[in-house]
Amino acid sequence: MKRQHTAEIVDIEQHLIAQERAERLLPRNGTDMWKVRAEPIDFTRPDGPTAWSVIKDGELVRIPLIPYRSAMEPVEAMLGSMDIIQRYVEAVPNAVRTHIILGKPIEDLSSEGENVFRFWVGFAAKIH
Repeated sequence: MKRQHTAEIVDIEQHLIAQERAERLLPRNGTDMWKVRAEPIDFTRPDGPTAWSVIKDGELVRIPLIPYRSAMEPVEAMLGSMDIIQRYVEAVPNAVRTHIILGKPIEDLSSEGENVFRFWVGFAAKIH
C-alpha cells in the first residue's frame, strides 16, 4: 500500500493572542491508530520517553503545533522546518498516512530581545 500524505498551513494567530497551545483536530475512524509528535525534537535524544503519543481511542486526533526557533534568516526557518519534518517521517516507517501542519505566521522575536524566528510544526502518522 502506498503511503498517503497530506499537509496544511494553519493560522495560529488566535492561539497566540489567547496564549493557548495551537493545535489541529483530525477525525479518527474506527480502529485507526495514530502516532502524534507530542513535544519538540531534542536533537541529542530525538525519541525521548514522551516524544510521541499514540491515539487509538476517541473520534478525534489532537495534533499540537510545536514551536521551534531558528536564526533570523527566512531560509533558516524553512530549512529547519524541512529537517524536522524529514525526521518525523523517518521516525514512523510503518505509517500508511502522514499529516504535516505548518503554523503561520513565522514570528520575529527580535522585539523580545531574541535574534531568532519562531516557527510551528505539527505532525501525525496513521499507523493502521
